[in-house]
Amino acid sequence: MDFSKYIGIPFEDKGRTAEGLDCWGLLCLIFKEQFNIFIPTFEYSTATNFSEVGKLIEDNIHVWIKIEPDTRKVGDVILLRLLGYPVHVGILVDRQRMIHVFKGTNTCLQRINSIVWKKRIQGIYRHPNLANI
Repeated sequence: MDFSKYIGIPFEDKGRTAEGLDCWGLLCLIFKEQFNIFIPTFEYSTATNFSEVGKLIEDNIHVWIKIEPDTRKVGDVILLRLLGYPVHVGILVDRQRMIHVFKGTNTCLQRINSIVWKKRIQGIYRHPNLANI
């Protein structure tokens, strides 16, 4: 799988196109283009702060399969805490790196065990359509 075409896309709050994305928009775009899986975009959500976004994610994560870190693979989604809330997602491009976009950065690859992210991992999840692949 080639994730290079997503590198450098600028951050845009509630962005859902390759012109600009937030982390959930990146997840939706990659899953649509790479896996032919359509994820709810939540683009019309009124959630505006970390607690509201965290609640939205928690209310919808039950359809995903939580996996053990040692079984992670390409396409798994890593849920990360910011200010104590599970509000940020990245997609694993291999067992050690994720692609993600964050306010103030363009879409990039980063190691999940870096000092910035390692202690923020809430969980790793697999979409049910990828469970048997």
